[in-house]
Amino acid sequence: MLAVGPVFVAGPAAASSLPLLSPPENVMAEYSEGAILVTWDNPDTGTLSAERYIIIYGAGDSFTYAVATGNVGDDTALDTRYSFSCESLQSALGVADCAGKFSFRVVSNNTTDGTSKSVYSAWSNIATVDEEARLAEEARLAEEAKLAEEAKLAEEARVSEVARLAEVARAAEEARAAEVARVAEEARLAEEARLAEEARLAEEARVAEVARLAEVARLAEEARVAEEARLVEEARLAEEARVVELARIKEEQEEQVRLAEEERVRLEQEMLDLLSVEELQDLQMEELRSEADEIFQTADKGSEEYQKGLDLLAEAAKIDDIKVSPELASVPVVGDIAIAVVNLINAIGNFGADMSPEVREDSEEVVVAAVIVGGVAQLASGPAAGASAVRRRMGGKI
Repeated sequence: MLAVGPVFVAGPAAASSLPLLSPPENVMAEYSEGAILVTWDNPDTGTLSAERYIIIYGAGDSFTYAVATGNVGDDTALDTRYSFSCESLQSALGVADCAGKFSFRVVSNNTTDGTSKSVYSAWSNIATVDEEARLAEEARLAEEAKLAEEAKLAEEARVSEVARLAEVARAAEEARAAEVARVAEEARLAEEARLAEEARLAEEARVAEVARLAEVARLAEEARVAEEARLVEEARLAEEARVVELARIKEEQEEQVRLAEEERVRLEQEMLDLLSVEELQDLQMEELRSEADEIFQTADKGSEEYQKGLDLLAEAAKIDDIKVSPELASVPVVGDIAIAVVNLINAIGNFGADMSPEVREDSEEVVVAAVIVGGVAQLASGPAAGASAVRRRMGGKI
Protein backbone atom coordinates (compact mmCIF):
# COMPACT_ATOMS: atom_id res chain seq x y z
CA MET A 1 0.00 0.00 0.00
CA LEU A 2 1.32 3.42 -0.96
CA ALA A 3 0.06 6.01 1.63
CA VAL A 4 0.25 9.51 0.32
CA GLY A 5 -0.79 11.27 3.57
CA PRO A 6 -3.23 14.18 3.55
CA VAL A 7 -4.66 14.42 0.06
CA PHE A 8 -4.02 17.38 -2.32
CA VAL A 9 -5.69 16.46 -5.61
CA ALA A 10 -7.21 18.56 -8.32
CA GLY A 11 -10.99 18.85 -8.30
CA PRO A 12 -13.15 19.13 -11.40
CA ALA A 13 -12.35 22.82 -11.88
CA ALA A 14 -8.61 22.18 -11.87
CA ALA A 15 -9.00 19.17 -14.17
CA SER A 16 -10.80 21.31 -16.79
CA SER A 17 -7.70 23.49 -17.36
CA LEU A 18 -5.45 20.48 -18.00
CA PRO A 19 -5.36 17.84 -20.77
CA LEU A 20 -8.34 15.58 -20.45
CA LEU A 21 -7.86 12.30 -18.43
CA SER A 22 -11.04 10.24 -17.91
CA PRO A 23 -12.03 9.44 -14.28
CA PRO A 24 -12.71 5.85 -13.22
CA GLU A 25 -16.37 4.79 -13.34
CA ASN A 26 -18.66 2.45 -11.39
CA VAL A 27 -16.57 2.58 -8.22
CA MET A 28 -17.95 0.02 -5.73
CA ALA A 29 -16.94 -1.05 -2.19
CA GLU A 30 -18.06 -4.24 -0.42
CA TYR A 31 -17.05 -6.59 2.35
CA SER A 32 -15.35 -9.70 1.04
CA GLU A 33 -13.76 -12.42 3.17
CA GLY A 34 -12.84 -10.20 6.13
CA ALA A 35 -11.69 -7.23 4.02
CA ILE A 36 -13.17 -4.31 2.03
CA LEU A 37 -12.75 -4.73 -1.74
CA VAL A 38 -12.91 -1.56 -3.92
CA THR A 39 -13.42 -2.07 -7.68
CA TRP A 40 -13.87 0.32 -10.68
CA ASP A 41 -13.96 0.57 -14.45
CA ASN A 42 -11.74 2.72 -16.67
CA PRO A 43 -13.56 3.96 -19.81
CA ASP A 44 -10.27 5.37 -21.22
CA THR A 45 -12.07 8.03 -23.26
CA GLY A 46 -9.67 10.94 -22.62
CA THR A 47 -6.77 12.17 -24.69
CA LEU A 48 -4.40 10.65 -22.11
CA SER A 49 -4.32 7.15 -20.70
CA ALA A 50 -4.16 6.26 -17.04
CA GLU A 51 -0.77 4.98 -15.86
CA ARG A 52 -1.95 4.19 -12.33
CA TYR A 53 -4.86 4.85 -9.96
CA ILE A 54 -5.09 6.69 -6.64
CA ILE A 55 -7.72 5.47 -4.11
CA ILE A 56 -8.73 8.19 -1.60
CA TYR A 57 -10.49 6.95 1.53
CA GLY A 58 -11.54 7.89 5.05
CA ALA A 59 -13.93 7.15 7.93
CA GLY A 60 -17.49 8.40 7.60
CA ASP A 61 -17.86 10.96 4.77
CA SER A 62 -14.27 12.28 4.96
CA PHE A 63 -11.34 11.56 2.61
CA THR A 64 -8.11 11.86 4.55
CA TYR A 65 -5.79 9.16 3.14
CA ALA A 66 -4.86 7.77 -0.24
CA VAL A 67 -3.04 4.77 -1.69
CA ALA A 68 -1.89 4.01 -5.23
CA THR A 69 -2.13 0.77 -7.18
CA GLY A 70 1.65 1.08 -7.66
CA ASN A 71 4.34 3.15 -9.25
CA VAL A 72 4.18 3.80 -12.98
CA GLY A 73 5.35 0.70 -14.81
CA ASP A 74 4.70 -1.74 -11.92
CA ASP A 75 2.82 -4.96 -12.67
CA THR A 76 -0.07 -3.77 -10.40
CA ALA A 77 -0.13 -0.11 -11.57
CA LEU A 78 -3.15 -0.61 -13.92
CA ASP A 79 -5.16 -2.98 -11.65
CA THR A 80 -8.82 -1.89 -11.34
CA ARG A 81 -9.38 -3.37 -7.86
CA TYR A 82 -7.84 -2.82 -4.46
CA SER A 83 -8.41 -4.74 -1.18
CA PHE A 84 -8.21 -3.01 2.24
CA SER A 85 -7.61 -5.37 5.14
CA CYS A 86 -9.09 -4.53 8.50
CA GLU A 87 -5.56 -4.31 9.90
CA SER A 88 -4.58 -1.63 7.32
CA LEU A 89 -7.72 0.41 8.07
CA GLN A 90 -7.08 0.15 11.81
CA SER A 91 -3.48 1.29 11.29
CA ALA A 92 -4.47 4.28 9.14
CA LEU A 93 -7.84 5.31 10.69
CA GLY A 94 -7.72 3.80 14.18
CA VAL A 95 -10.92 1.73 13.56
CA ALA A 96 -10.94 -1.83 14.89
CA ASP A 97 -12.50 -4.79 13.05
CA CYS A 98 -13.74 -2.66 10.12
CA ALA A 99 -16.50 -1.25 12.39
CA GLY A 100 -18.23 1.93 11.12
CA LYS A 101 -18.75 3.66 7.78
CA PHE A 102 -15.99 4.07 5.15
CA SER A 103 -15.98 6.17 1.95
CA PHE A 104 -13.84 5.64 -1.21
CA ARG A 105 -13.13 7.63 -4.42
CA VAL A 106 -10.67 6.87 -7.26
CA VAL A 107 -8.79 9.17 -9.69
CA SER A 108 -6.66 8.33 -12.69
CA ASN A 109 -3.05 9.53 -12.81
CA ASN A 110 -0.65 10.18 -15.73
CA THR A 111 2.95 11.37 -15.23
CA THR A 112 4.48 11.06 -18.74
CA ASP A 113 2.57 13.60 -20.88
CA GLY A 114 5.67 15.76 -21.35
CA THR A 115 4.72 18.47 -18.83
CA SER A 116 6.37 19.09 -15.53
CA LYS A 117 3.25 18.18 -13.53
CA SER A 118 1.36 14.94 -12.96
CA VAL A 119 -2.11 14.90 -14.52
CA TYR A 120 -5.06 13.70 -12.46
CA SER A 121 -8.56 12.98 -13.66
CA ALA A 122 -11.75 14.29 -12.12
CA TRP A 123 -13.22 12.57 -9.06
CA SER A 124 -14.97 9.30 -9.53
CA ASN A 125 -18.27 8.56 -7.88
CA ILE A 126 -18.25 7.92 -4.10
CA ALA A 127 -18.56 4.35 -2.85
CA THR A 128 -19.42 3.73 0.81
CA VAL A 129 -19.66 0.72 3.04
CA ASP A 130 -21.00 0.84 6.64
CA GLU A 131 -21.65 -1.33 9.71
CA GLU A 132 -25.01 -2.55 8.41
CA ALA A 133 -23.36 -3.70 5.20
CA ARG A 134 -20.65 -5.41 7.24
CA LEU A 135 -23.24 -7.10 9.42
CA ALA A 136 -25.26 -8.05 6.34
CA GLU A 137 -22.10 -9.45 4.78
CA GLU A 138 -21.31 -11.35 7.93
CA ALA A 139 -24.90 -12.66 8.07
CA ARG A 140 -24.64 -13.63 4.43
CA LEU A 141 -21.33 -15.34 5.06
CA ALA A 142 -22.78 -17.09 8.13
CA GLU A 143 -25.78 -18.24 6.09
CA GLU A 144 -23.49 -19.39 3.35
CA ALA A 145 -21.35 -21.19 5.94
CA LYS A 146 -24.48 -22.81 7.45
CA LEU A 147 -25.72 -23.88 4.04
CA ALA A 148 -22.25 -25.11 3.19
CA GLU A 149 -22.11 -27.08 6.45
CA GLU A 150 -25.57 -28.53 5.80
CA ALA A 151 -24.53 -29.38 2.27
CA LYS A 152 -21.30 -30.87 3.65
CA LEU A 153 -23.21 -32.95 6.19
CA ALA A 154 -25.67 -34.05 3.52
CA GLU A 155 -22.78 -34.88 1.21
CA GLU A 156 -21.05 -36.75 4.01
CA ALA A 157 -24.28 -38.65 4.71
CA ARG A 158 -24.63 -39.40 1.00
CA VAL A 159 -21.02 -40.42 0.75
CA SER A 160 -21.42 -42.53 3.89
CA GLU A 161 -24.49 -44.23 2.43
CA VAL A 162 -22.74 -44.71 -0.86
CA ALA A 163 -19.73 -46.10 1.04
CA ARG A 164 -22.04 -48.38 3.07
CA LEU A 165 -23.74 -49.65 -0.05
CA ALA A 166 -20.36 -50.00 -1.71
CA GLU A 167 -19.11 -51.91 1.33
CA VAL A 168 -22.19 -54.16 1.22
CA ALA A 169 -21.58 -54.72 -2.49
CA ARG A 170 -17.87 -55.21 -1.86
CA ALA A 171 -18.54 -57.71 0.93
CA ALA A 172 -21.00 -59.55 -1.30
CA GLU A 173 -18.50 -59.51 -4.14
CA GLU A 174 -15.76 -60.65 -1.80
CA ALA A 175 -17.98 -63.47 -0.56
CA ARG A 176 -18.78 -64.46 -4.14
CA ALA A 177 -15.15 -64.15 -5.13
CA ALA A 178 -14.15 -66.14 -2.05
CA GLU A 179 -16.58 -68.89 -2.99
CA VAL A 180 -15.34 -68.87 -6.56
CA ALA A 181 -11.77 -68.91 -5.27
CA ARG A 182 -12.60 -71.76 -2.87
CA VAL A 183 -14.16 -73.84 -5.64
CA ALA A 184 -11.23 -73.00 -7.93
CA GLU A 185 -8.74 -73.85 -5.17
CA GLU A 186 -10.46 -77.18 -4.53
CA ALA A 187 -10.34 -77.91 -8.26
CA ARG A 188 -6.69 -76.82 -8.37
CA LEU A 189 -5.80 -79.00 -5.40
CA ALA A 190 -7.65 -81.94 -6.92
CA GLU A 191 -5.81 -81.40 -10.22
CA GLU A 192 -2.49 -81.04 -8.39
CA ALA A 193 -3.21 -84.26 -6.47
CA ARG A 194 -4.03 -86.04 -9.74
CA LEU A 195 -0.92 -84.72 -11.41
CA ALA A 196 1.16 -85.55 -8.33
CA GLU A 197 -0.16 -89.13 -8.36
CA GLU A 198 0.57 -89.44 -12.05
CA ALA A 199 4.02 -87.98 -11.46
CA ARG A 200 4.60 -90.39 -8.55
CA LEU A 201 3.61 -93.40 -10.64
CA ALA A 202 5.73 -92.13 -13.55
CA GLU A 203 8.67 -91.57 -11.19
CA GLU A 204 8.30 -95.05 -9.72
CA ALA A 205 8.26 -96.50 -13.23
CA ARG A 206 11.28 -94.39 -14.17
CA VAL A 207 13.18 -95.43 -11.03
CA ALA A 208 12.36 -99.09 -11.71
CA GLU A 209 13.56 -98.73 -15.30
CA VAL A 210 16.72 -96.93 -14.16
CA ALA A 211 17.34 -99.70 -11.62
CA ARG A 212 16.81 -102.37 -14.31
CA LEU A 213 19.16 -100.60 -16.72
CA ALA A 214 21.69 -100.09 -13.91
CA GLU A 215 21.55 -103.80 -13.11
CA VAL A 216 22.02 -104.69 -16.77
CA ALA A 217 24.93 -102.23 -16.96
CA ARG A 218 26.41 -103.63 -13.73
CA LEU A 219 26.27 -107.20 -14.99
CA ALA A 220 27.75 -106.12 -18.32
CA GLU A 221 30.49 -104.19 -16.51
CA GLU A 222 31.26 -107.18 -14.28
CA ALA A 223 31.48 -109.38 -17.35
CA ARG A 224 33.72 -106.85 -19.08
CA VAL A 225 35.95 -106.47 -16.03
CA ALA A 226 36.17 -110.26 -15.66
CA GLU A 227 37.08 -110.60 -19.34
CA GLU A 228 39.68 -107.85 -19.05
CA ALA A 229 41.10 -109.51 -15.93
CA ARG A 230 41.26 -112.83 -17.77
CA LEU A 231 43.01 -111.25 -20.73
CA VAL A 232 45.38 -109.35 -18.42
CA GLU A 233 46.19 -112.54 -16.54
CA GLU A 234 46.80 -114.41 -19.78
CA ALA A 235 49.00 -111.56 -21.00
CA ARG A 236 50.85 -111.52 -17.67
CA LEU A 237 51.47 -115.26 -17.80
CA ALA A 238 52.55 -115.01 -21.43
CA GLU A 239 54.87 -112.10 -20.56
CA GLU A 240 56.32 -114.02 -17.64
CA ALA A 241 56.88 -117.03 -19.90
CA ARG A 242 58.46 -114.74 -22.53
CA VAL A 243 60.72 -113.10 -19.93
CA VAL A 244 61.74 -116.51 -18.57
CA GLU A 245 62.46 -117.74 -22.09
CA LEU A 246 64.43 -114.59 -22.96
CA ALA A 247 66.39 -114.94 -19.74
CA ARG A 248 67.11 -118.55 -20.55
CA ILE A 249 68.20 -117.69 -24.10
CA LYS A 250 70.31 -114.77 -22.83
CA GLU A 251 71.92 -116.99 -20.23
CA GLU A 252 72.70 -119.60 -22.89
CA GLN A 253 74.12 -116.90 -25.19
CA GLU A 254 76.19 -115.38 -22.40
CA GLU A 255 77.45 -118.84 -21.52
CA GLN A 256 78.35 -119.48 -25.16
CA VAL A 257 80.11 -116.10 -25.37
CA ARG A 258 81.96 -116.78 -22.12
CA LEU A 259 83.07 -120.21 -23.33
CA ALA A 260 84.10 -118.77 -26.71
CA GLU A 261 86.05 -115.97 -24.98
CA GLU A 262 87.76 -118.48 -22.72
CA GLU A 263 88.60 -120.59 -25.77
CA ARG A 264 89.97 -117.52 -27.58
CA VAL A 265 92.09 -116.52 -24.63
CA ARG A 266 93.32 -120.08 -24.28
CA LEU A 267 94.24 -120.26 -27.96
CA GLU A 268 95.93 -116.83 -27.88
CA GLN A 269 97.88 -117.88 -24.83
CA GLU A 270 98.92 -121.08 -26.53
CA MET A 271 100.00 -119.01 -29.57
CA LEU A 272 101.90 -116.60 -27.37
CA ASP A 273 103.63 -119.46 -25.68
CA LEU A 274 104.77 -120.70 -29.09
CA LEU A 275 105.86 -117.29 -30.49
CA SER A 276 108.98 -115.19 -29.69
CA VAL A 277 108.96 -111.50 -28.83
CA GLU A 278 109.89 -110.54 -32.39
CA GLU A 279 107.14 -112.70 -33.80
CA LEU A 280 104.59 -111.14 -31.42
CA GLN A 281 105.69 -107.67 -32.45
CA ASP A 282 105.44 -108.62 -36.11
CA LEU A 283 101.99 -110.06 -35.51
CA GLN A 284 100.77 -106.90 -33.73
CA MET A 285 102.24 -104.68 -36.45
CA GLU A 286 100.61 -106.74 -39.15
CA GLU A 287 97.19 -106.52 -37.47
CA LEU A 288 97.45 -102.71 -37.14
CA ARG A 289 98.68 -102.31 -40.74
CA SER A 290 95.94 -104.59 -42.02
CA GLU A 291 93.33 -102.51 -40.15
CA ALA A 292 94.85 -99.29 -41.57
CA ASP A 293 94.81 -100.72 -45.13
CA GLU A 294 91.12 -101.52 -44.80
CA ILE A 295 90.46 -97.88 -43.78
CA PHE A 296 92.52 -96.48 -46.69
CA GLN A 297 90.45 -98.49 -49.18
CA THR A 298 87.24 -96.59 -48.29
CA ALA A 299 88.25 -93.34 -46.54
CA ASP A 300 88.87 -90.03 -48.33
CA LYS A 301 92.15 -88.21 -47.83
CA GLY A 302 91.92 -85.58 -45.12
CA SER A 303 88.93 -87.23 -43.42
CA GLU A 304 88.86 -88.33 -39.79
CA GLU A 305 88.77 -91.99 -40.85
CA TYR A 306 91.83 -91.47 -43.09
CA GLN A 307 93.72 -89.83 -40.16
CA LYS A 308 92.75 -92.79 -37.96
CA GLY A 309 94.42 -95.11 -40.48
CA LEU A 310 97.58 -93.01 -40.39
CA ASP A 311 97.59 -93.13 -36.57
CA LEU A 312 97.33 -96.94 -36.69
CA LEU A 313 100.37 -97.10 -39.02
CA ALA A 314 102.37 -94.82 -36.70
CA GLU A 315 101.41 -96.99 -33.69
CA ALA A 316 102.46 -100.17 -35.58
CA ALA A 317 105.84 -98.63 -36.47
CA LYS A 318 106.61 -97.88 -32.80
CA ILE A 319 106.07 -101.45 -31.60
CA ASP A 320 109.64 -102.59 -32.54
CA ASP A 321 111.42 -99.31 -31.56
CA ILE A 322 114.79 -99.74 -29.82
CA LYS A 323 114.64 -98.87 -26.11
CA VAL A 324 117.56 -97.40 -24.11
CA SER A 325 117.77 -99.02 -20.72
CA PRO A 326 117.35 -96.69 -17.75
CA GLU A 327 120.81 -97.60 -16.42
CA LEU A 328 122.53 -96.54 -19.68
CA ALA A 329 120.40 -93.42 -20.06
CA SER A 330 121.47 -92.25 -16.57
CA VAL A 331 125.22 -92.32 -17.45
CA PRO A 332 126.45 -88.75 -18.12
CA VAL A 333 127.31 -87.93 -21.76
CA VAL A 334 127.21 -91.58 -22.78
CA GLY A 335 123.52 -91.85 -21.92
CA ASP A 336 122.71 -88.76 -23.99
CA ILE A 337 124.72 -90.11 -26.97
CA ALA A 338 122.99 -93.48 -26.69
CA ILE A 339 119.55 -91.87 -26.57
CA ALA A 340 120.36 -89.66 -29.58
CA VAL A 341 121.64 -92.59 -31.61
CA VAL A 342 118.65 -94.79 -30.71
CA ASN A 343 116.19 -92.02 -31.55
CA LEU A 344 117.93 -91.50 -34.89
CA ILE A 345 117.75 -95.16 -35.68
CA ASN A 346 114.11 -95.34 -34.65
CA ALA A 347 113.30 -92.23 -36.69
CA ILE A 348 114.92 -93.77 -39.75
CA GLY A 349 113.17 -97.04 -39.12
CA ASN A 350 109.80 -95.38 -38.56
CA PHE A 351 110.07 -92.89 -41.41
CA GLY A 352 106.97 -93.04 -43.59
CA ALA A 353 105.12 -95.22 -41.09
CA ASP A 354 102.40 -92.56 -40.70
CA MET A 355 102.00 -92.25 -44.51
CA SER A 356 99.73 -94.21 -46.77
CA PRO A 357 101.63 -96.81 -48.88
CA GLU A 358 101.54 -94.77 -52.15
CA VAL A 359 102.70 -91.56 -50.45
CA ARG A 360 105.43 -93.45 -48.60
CA GLU A 361 106.93 -94.84 -51.88
CA ASP A 362 107.24 -91.37 -53.44
CA SER A 363 108.96 -89.64 -50.52
CA GLU A 364 110.84 -92.38 -48.61
CA GLU A 365 114.30 -92.21 -50.33
CA VAL A 366 114.66 -88.41 -50.35
CA VAL A 367 113.50 -87.83 -46.77
CA VAL A 368 115.53 -90.75 -45.32
CA ALA A 369 118.73 -89.27 -46.75
CA ALA A 370 117.85 -85.88 -45.28
CA VAL A 371 117.15 -87.39 -41.87
CA ILE A 372 120.47 -89.28 -41.90
CA VAL A 373 122.49 -86.22 -42.89
CA GLY A 374 120.75 -84.02 -40.32
CA GLY A 375 121.20 -86.60 -37.57
CA VAL A 376 124.91 -87.10 -38.29
CA ALA A 377 125.50 -83.35 -38.34
CA GLN A 378 123.80 -82.92 -34.99
CA LEU A 379 125.81 -85.80 -33.45
CA ALA A 380 129.04 -84.26 -34.72
CA SER A 381 128.23 -80.94 -32.99
CA GLY A 382 128.38 -82.53 -29.58
CA PRO A 383 126.62 -85.09 -27.42
CA ALA A 384 124.41 -82.66 -25.56
CA ALA A 385 123.43 -80.67 -28.63
CA GLY A 386 122.83 -83.86 -30.65
CA ALA A 387 120.65 -85.43 -28.00
CA SER A 388 118.65 -82.20 -27.61
CA ALA A 389 118.10 -81.92 -31.39
CA VAL A 390 116.99 -85.55 -31.69
CA ARG A 391 114.55 -85.05 -28.84
CA ARG A 392 113.01 -82.04 -30.61
CA ARG A 393 112.68 -83.89 -33.95
CA MET A 394 111.12 -86.88 -32.24
CA GLY A 395 108.81 -84.76 -30.12
CA GLY A 396 110.62 -85.74 -26.90
CA LYS A 397 109.70 -89.43 -27.29
CA ILE A 398 112.72 -91.29 -25.88
